[in-house]
Amino acid sequence: MDRIYILQCYISELLTNIDDKDERTCSYLHLYGTSLSCAMIASKRNQNIELATIAGLLHDIYEYTFHNKLEPLEYRQDHGIRNSELARKILVQLDFATDDEINIICNAVKNHGYKDRIHTPFDEVIKDADVLDKQLNNVNIPIHPVHEKRFFNLINEFGLT
Repeated sequence: MDRIYILQCYISELLTNIDDKDERTCSYLHLYGTSLSCAMIASKRNQNIELATIAGLLHDIYEYTFHNKLEPLEYRQDHGIRNSELARKILVQLDFATDDEINIICNAVKNHGYKDRIHTPFDEVIKDADVLDKQLNNVNIPIHPVHEKRFFNLINEFGLT
């Protein structure tokens, strides 16, 4: 069973409900881009690549699924909590992960908004992938001050300087 493919299909179906074409495109780019960055960083750091990829796909799922219906999307550290709750519902519904795997994924999703703190090595993969994707997809926008140190650490870690 290809869990990543199953989740990608599920997420694609959710994202098709975003009315605004630009927002829909942005959501695809960011969720899929972050998941790819998660795979790369997890591989380098000897973390679980499959679970990291799944966490990357889910890390902002609430924001993209509901933000335009409930409230404006803006930078909030605690946005990970809502994303984590929806991620858990999705993973339980898809019934392809163990309780331990769901907890690992959802904790990383919950903690990804707290980039000024250090959590588990797995959680740090998702945080760093989120920062990397945001910066690479928005090269003309200055790096958020909270993200700056993480971004330059990643550049050094991967020898991109």
